[in-house]
Amino acid sequence: MKKQTTVIFNSLVLASTLLLTACNGDSETSNVAELSQYTQQAQTYLDQSQFKAAINSANNAVLLYPDHLDGYMLLAKAFNKLGQSSQAIDTLIKYKGVKDSNYYLLLLESYQRSKKAISANRLIAEHSDLLSKNENQFKLLQAKLFLLENNQINALASFKELQNVADFESEGFIGEARIAAANNEKENALVLLDKAIQTNDKNVEALILKGFLLMEKGDIEKAEKTLSFALTVVPSSDIFTPERINILKALTSILTSQGRSSEALLYSRILSDEFPTATTVNEYYASAQQYYKRKQTDLAKAELYKILKIDAHNKKASTMLGVILYTEGDINGAEKYLSGMIDPETNAPQLTQIYAMTQLKLNQSNDVLAILDNVIDYEKRLDTLTLYTIAAISEKQFDKADVSMKRIEELFPNSSKLAVLKSSYISAKSPEDNSQILAVLEQGLSKHSTDLSLQTAYLKKLIELKELNKADEFVEKQASEKNNAIGTHLLIANYYLYRKQFTVAERHFNDMIKASDDNIQAYFGLAQSKQLQLKWSEAFNEYAQIIDLYPEELRAYYGAVISLKQQNKDPLNVASYLSSKHKSDVLALVLADYQYQNKQFIKADKLIKTAVNLPVELKDKAENLQEKISNERIIAAIRTQDYSIARDLVLAQLQLTPTQPLFLIRLATIETLSGQYAEADKVLKQIETMLPNSYQVVLLKSRLAFSQKNVEKAEQLLRVEWDKNVQEEVAVELYKLYQESDADKAQAFLEKWLLQAPASVYANLNDAMYLQAKGDNKEAILAYEKVLAIVPNELRSLNNTAWLYLLNNDPKAEEFASRAYKVAPNNAAVLDTYGWILFKNGKVAEATPLIEKALELSPDDAEIQKHWTEVSK
Repeated sequence: MKKQTTVIFNSLVLASTLLLTACNGDSETSNVAELSQYTQQAQTYLDQSQFKAAINSANNAVLLYPDHLDGYMLLAKAFNKLGQSSQAIDTLIKYKGVKDSNYYLLLLESYQRSKKAISANRLIAEHSDLLSKNENQFKLLQAKLFLLENNQINALASFKELQNVADFESEGFIGEARIAAANNEKENALVLLDKAIQTNDKNVEALILKGFLLMEKGDIEKAEKTLSFALTVVPSSDIFTPERINILKALTSILTSQGRSSEALLYSRILSDEFPTATTVNEYYASAQQYYKRKQTDLAKAELYKILKIDAHNKKASTMLGVILYTEGDINGAEKYLSGMIDPETNAPQLTQIYAMTQLKLNQSNDVLAILDNVIDYEKRLDTLTLYTIAAISEKQFDKADVSMKRIEELFPNSSKLAVLKSSYISAKSPEDNSQILAVLEQGLSKHSTDLSLQTAYLKKLIELKELNKADEFVEKQASEKNNAIGTHLLIANYYLYRKQFTVAERHFNDMIKASDDNIQAYFGLAQSKQLQLKWSEAFNEYAQIIDLYPEELRAYYGAVISLKQQNKDPLNVASYLSSKHKSDVLALVLADYQYQNKQFIKADKLIKTAVNLPVELKDKAENLQEKISNERIIAAIRTQDYSIARDLVLAQLQLTPTQPLFLIRLATIETLSGQYAEADKVLKQIETMLPNSYQVVLLKSRLAFSQKNVEKAEQLLRVEWDKNVQEEVAVELYKLYQESDADKAQAFLEKWLLQAPASVYANLNDAMYLQAKGDNKEAILAYEKVLAIVPNELRSLNNTAWLYLLNNDPKAEEFASRAYKVAPNNAAVLDTYGWILFKNGKVAEATPLIEKALELSPDDAEIQKHWTEVSK
């Protein structure tokens, strides 16, 4: 009986295996058929110039079948036709499977269209064998690349060869025509374009180029006829292609020049309907350019901000604004608007350098390497090579620094920058080799004695090594030189400040002002000198003078406020001590920041709202401060469970910054905590569209599920996110959930958390608190000290360690309590711990005011009441 059962069971297994095999085969066939359906649809739509549908179908193919090349190819072709070659490149690069010659040809075409000559040449060097499989297409792309690099000889040779190849004749004639036009041989270019049109009478590229050349010649009638025909040849499409846009613009210009305004208006309306904000944006940009040329940068920025309000991702406006902000010294603002806009292959070198300098000043050296890595082997500009070297040294990527320094030595052997770079290189790689560092700098100075960067590096190194006699000699020698540059004067004056030789320093600053009365650094030097001498009244006078001369200089207002405070005068009355030349809006911004720092958030909010007419370059600072103030007020309202007030504050802030995810996150939290679950869900959906892959969305969803008593869903959301990405905040939330729902799970997760993230502050902190709760004080102290090794001022660790040491009668208790008090002198728990330890150590007079203040802050705390009873006896 058992044997028969086994046979039946085996037969069932065999049958099910066959069934599964058959199903898998059908599934594979089905997958191929479905992929083919999407790609055929995309190709058909692309052939019909229905780009939206083509992109949709191609995207579906990529999404569902990421290992198949077809969808990527069709998507890239669509982007190229729409003039979005950067997106075509991004699409093709995402494909990680096996690539064929068609893939590399399309990628090469995309590089060429994007004017990325370095990337194109690298691709040719790496994959010429595959590219050569389609010889003529490859030759055409190479010819266009030669043209991009202004290599007319090689370009012309290739184009002439193509004129004798079937299906490529027209392209060959167009290419030669472009070379002729570039050399101002318009008649020859027109003859060549006619040959291209004879070969293919519907070649849009040839027709457009001919129309533009006729316009330049002044043959308006023929230009109009040619471009009008070109417009009929361009396929109708659901999205305007660059060809159609260029033709419509040209025809509008032609008709306007002929006084045919009504006909011109017809074409301009077509463009306006397709791009409703384009005319306004172009007007603002043209206006910004004019203001910038006249050095009216405030007006230029105002126009650019208008553009970005209409189109937040407008590349030209963002780039121009970033450059202006950089030149004004607003590094954070420059980074904000230049980030994501720079490509060293296509941007002007100066723009790339500005971006690189911005990132270096923000300590983001990795970004500099990332943006320049692909071009550094071809780079020939000293400034760019220098910036790359600095970034490589900063990141301790010495192999990269070797490459760029070698290029500098080859291209610029006499550059003064070499010595500075070499000294930085040695300092980073062999910091103990001080003699070699000084030797390199001294050798550099022997050739370039007036170079400020060398002077600064040398003096800084002497100070670092405490060779002050040698530094004094160097500075005295520089001071004795005639006709020193302003930078050297400033270096000398600041050195004397460092040496506390204030009279000498001030003499140098005053000499600089006599030589040039608009030297703002010298004025600030005088103010700093008074501050260092604690002459606060005189420091205030210096800052007040700077405000008179430069009424929008933010640093001077901060200096004036600090100087008044140090004189025990109310900084909020600073306006009464300043002349009428000061800017009340700039002062309001500084005082709002002062109140914010003092945690007077409501008063800070009132002040920031009065700063309505700030200079354009300070608007970002004001907006950031407003956001920080609002955030603190919202958090305070949430803590006291004033959800109605918190909601009003969030909604008011969202009117100012509707796309700021932080305040939408706050709103979702408020709706969850107040039980408005449907509203919370709506806000969550909005956040998810803005932050599609953010762990913060998962945290919010989990909290919403937990609030609705769906602990299982809350746990699952967090667990999946934790397994996907070991994220500290997710772990904190998951541990908290387990603590509230299952103590055993909490402890098991904590152990796993410590294994996966041994340097986690929160894992070690929770471990310490767990150990303390179960009475294992010795191990708890070790865990707290792990936290303090990572974050020396972590308040709970300092306070709890102090308490545990007290329980063990360890004298180190007072040291840790004192450290906690310095971090948070107004924290009731900290005051109580420190006061009680002092009391236990017999320091009653010191202990009494601390515990008294702790009781004022937390009058209902039983432990503090008990301690106060003991201390006040």
